[in-house]
Amino acid sequence: MTVKIDAYELLTEDELESVTNILLEALAREKCIIPEVFEIETNILVEEVEEINDNPYSQIPTRY
Repeated sequence: MTVKIDAYELLTEDELESVTNILLEALAREKCIIPEVFEIETNILVEEVEEINDNPYSQIPTRY
């Protein structure tokens, strides 16, 4: 089963700003496009979802 996760919801404001800047800079450099209005999709497709307790990253602190 494939699960679709919107990573946008997982990012802090600072992280979102950094990711947006990186993607817009790459778009301008590679395609010579500088959009005024845009939408960035941040979906992650996961084939299997492990329980958080079985995940090696489960020790990473969660932000609230």
